[in-house]
Amino acid sequence: MKKYMVDARGKQCPIPVVETKKMLAQMAESDIVETLVDNAIAVQNLEKNGKTKTAGMFLGTTG
Repeated sequence: MKKYMVDARGKQCPIPVVETKKMLAQMAESDIVETLVDNAIAVQNLEKNGKTKTAGMFLGTTG
């Protein structure tokens, strides 16, 4: 299992979702991707996208 990171801080939607989808397409099913965003709209869109997939999702905040 590998862990990947998409740093989409400072980027507006749909860029965080697009970058995350690109990373997911390259990964194995057991791998993990962590997407960093700094705006609520990106979080909401990533959450909506995650609910349409058969993948686990964890949302967290820092700071």
